[in-house]
Amino acid sequence: MKARVLYTALLVLVLVPFFPPLVRGEIFTLRDHTGYFIPLRHYTTQHLLAGELPFWNSLNAGGEKWLANPQTAVFYPPALLFLVLPFAAAYVIYLALHVGVLSVGAFVLFRRWVDEAPAFFAAAALALSGPVMSILDVSNNLGTFAWFPLVIWAALRRSEKSDDTRAIDSQPSLGMTSGSSLDNELSGHSAPGGVRATLPIAVPAALLAMLFLGGEPFLAGAGGAIYSAIALGRRRLAGIREIITVGSLGALLSMVQLIPFIEMLMGSDRDGGFGRELAFRESLAPIDWTLLSLSPALFGRGGLIASSQDYIPILYIGTAVVFLAILAVGQATLRPGAHRRTTLAWSALLVFVAILAAGSHLGAGVRILEALGMNVSRYPARLLPLGALSVCALAAIGAHSLREISSRVRAGSVLVMTGMIGVVIFAYGPLEIPASPEAVFLLVAQCVLLVMILIRPHQKGLVYVLAAVVAVDLMVAARPLLGTSPYPLEPPAIAKVLDSSKKIARLPDLEQLSREARYDSMPGYANLLSGIHSFSTAAPVSDRDALRFHEEALFTPRPDLLRFLSVGYIIAARPISSPDIAPYFASGSMHAYALVDSWPMVTGWRVNSPKLNQLDAALREESTVSIAGVRPDFAGHVEKFGSDHAVVRITTDAPAVVVLNQLDARGWSVRVNGEIAGGLTVGNLFRAVRVPAGDHIVQWSYRPPYFFAGVVISLLTAMFLVAITIHLSRSARGVVGLRNRRARH
Repeated sequence: MKARVLYTALLVLVLVPFFPPLVRGEIFTLRDHTGYFIPLRHYTTQHLLAGELPFWNSLNAGGEKWLANPQTAVFYPPALLFLVLPFAAAYVIYLALHVGVLSVGAFVLFRRWVDEAPAFFAAAALALSGPVMSILDVSNNLGTFAWFPLVIWAALRRSEKSDDTRAIDSQPSLGMTSGSSLDNELSGHSAPGGVRATLPIAVPAALLAMLFLGGEPFLAGAGGAIYSAIALGRRRLAGIREIITVGSLGALLSMVQLIPFIEMLMGSDRDGGFGRELAFRESLAPIDWTLLSLSPALFGRGGLIASSQDYIPILYIGTAVVFLAILAVGQATLRPGAHRRTTLAWSALLVFVAILAAGSHLGAGVRILEALGMNVSRYPARLLPLGALSVCALAAIGAHSLREISSRVRAGSVLVMTGMIGVVIFAYGPLEIPASPEAVFLLVAQCVLLVMILIRPHQKGLVYVLAAVVAVDLMVAARPLLGTSPYPLEPPAIAKVLDSSKKIARLPDLEQLSREARYDSMPGYANLLSGIHSFSTAAPVSDRDALRFHEEALFTPRPDLLRFLSVGYIIAARPISSPDIAPYFASGSMHAYALVDSWPMVTGWRVNSPKLNQLDAALREESTVSIAGVRPDFAGHVEKFGSDHAVVRITTDAPAVVVLNQLDARGWSVRVNGEIAGGLTVGNLFRAVRVPAGDHIVQWSYRPPYFFAGVVISLLTAMFLVAITIHLSRSARGVVGLRNRRARH
């Protein structure tokens, strides 16, 4: 079958879940879609469309670095969709694009070892598997993981230089020959002149950059480690040069995002790593791996094993997929053949992923992660999609090797599949199966696989049928993850009654509420959609000192500090009684209270005033100094908060220090009435500036340190890779042409 037909069929199959919301103009809403990534993409897109780079977010936690967070994907090429399409369509297509890239990449990778049909089956199963569908709402994980198959494919291709290729490759670490295409890989064709096509170094460098720019540094590090392991394992000393060259070029391409990210990490809550309880939250118990083969459809029929974590809500990748993966491992163990080394490699990766993902459930996993410095990240279960990739690779080999299994193994496989069919029939009851789509497609998949085992040799058509049935089975199982709503989303009820000049503070007990009730309390970044200031943040990285200060103010609690921070509302899941607050709004289980007498965001304090010294002392870490009863000498107001600036106006009748209760950071500068002024900080945290008596417009502006150096480095690296690729491509065609002319003579 032609490669283009297979590509098209594969993409149509795996993108089926995305067609309904696109047609209806709806958007996914489960979990982090509404509370995090929809508002994050919306905020970023709005500023980019306004011609601003979103360096800073003033609406959360007293201000935070925004562009430095890789999850914003400002420099990630697929994110350009949000600038050219309506937001809802762009959001769905963005996710669909990554699922498509994942499926095509997996297909190309699996074709290295198996025929087209098994590769098609395994690639479709991977793209629609529970672990992949479960990270649709954490799209930074999907954005990075989608490139893994192509990264592995590129590492293998780069490690296969033949002697003929080296003769052409005048610069081995940068070399290529013509005809280097995915179609060549699928068909097994060589480059013109009989020379095996060598992948240009620009391809793996760009793929490694895409891993990081996709938004998940932890997974990007894992992808880089896999590339390095392949290079070292197959080319030994030459692999070191490969790692240094490709890794350096990938890092240089990413500098535009990497430099702000590294600067953000310095002095953050991740500097030095998390404690074990936080770092290994959402670890995957080893027993949970059995759920890869157990359809969620069976859970309501007597409740099998419940998962130990919620990060990946559905682990199911298909009973047939797991069976074929086990068959591949068994075949490699009992009858060593052409696929033994590949099977052992994928099995080793699967075991390693299981150990790391186990986190707190397995001491070895904790020690390895800490030794690798990975305790700066959280949620070890995020590695599960990589385990699913390993299982699907093994399943492709298993489906390919069905023609080679012995009669004894075939008979055993028939017994196992018959037993699995019996389990489904017993769990549902024969009369109830026709009324349950989950049971129907699960049974059909098992029956098709049983027929494949019985027929020797099996027909390719049956493998494609199995792929289609397993795909439908997986889509049915993933339905709870695919809920949608019309866009724009209905704003939270509380957003309609708040004063936007005051901040909200959410208490932790709100996480106990239902998903709908939590949405009404504006969790995560939901406040960005309404332009409401929030005391808290959902950022993956926070300034360490600011985080401690905010926690002390809210959880001690310190009403005096909350007033300084302009917190006007406290939202909780329970009634609260305090002389400092008054009931304000209630909706179901959610209660909102107004904090009495909170300050404006801009205050002025007479120079050398004891009150100013008292304020500075109260804002310092672990201070016991109170500012209860203290009032600022002057009050100002914010005229504009931008993504890289803040403009305030204040009038004073004496020299004063103007304080904006937004966090300070390297890169902020200030002007008073258009004149450059020396910036100050109060409590080592908040921005301030000294002004004379009179009316003043104060403007703070922000530029991340070394940001433009990163822009220049990334652009120069991209230009270099394009130039060297074009040059070597022309050189290679010239050598091939010379060989052809010599052959004719």
